Amino acid sequence: MGRSRQFDASQALKESTIVFWKQGFRDTSVEQIVSATGVSRYGLYQEFGNKKDLYKRCLNQYAKFNIGPALRLLAGSDGDLNDLRCFFNLYIKNISAHGANGCLICNTATELGDTDVEVNEIVREIANGLGRYKTLSGLRGL
Repeated sequence: MGRSRQFDASQALKESTIVFWKQGFRDTSVEQIVSATGVSRYGLYQEFGNKKDLYKRCLNQYAKFNIGPALRLLAGSDGDLNDLRCFFNLYIKNISAHGANGCLICNTATELGDTDVEVNEIVREIANGLGRYKTLSGLRGL
C-alpha cells in the first residue's frame, strides 16, 4: 500500500511561490522550500518534480492569482485613469503583503533570461497572455 500525501499541495505551491518571489530561483534552495512549506524533500519531489519543475508551476500560480485579479480590473476598464491607479494600488499591495521585490515574472526574465529556454518560454506565454487585456494607450485623464 502506498503512502498517502500528508500535505496540501495547493498551499505548498503558494508558499513555494512566495519563497521564489522573494529570493529568486538561483538563491532559493530546496531546503528553504522544505522549511517554508513544512513538506519533506521527498514529498516535494513526489508532488512537483525537481526544483525547476516546481518553479515553473510557481510562475503559473503567480500569473493566475497574483497578477490576474489586477489585470481583470483593467480588462473591464474603459480607460479611466482611476482604474489605472486602482490597478497599481492592487499590485503594490500584493507585493507589499508578501514582502517581495517587484514582479516574479519580470524578476524571472531578468534572472534567467535567455539562459533557460523552458522558463523563458513560460515567461513569454504569460506576457503574451497579458496582451489579451486592453492596452493602456487609451487611458483617459493622462
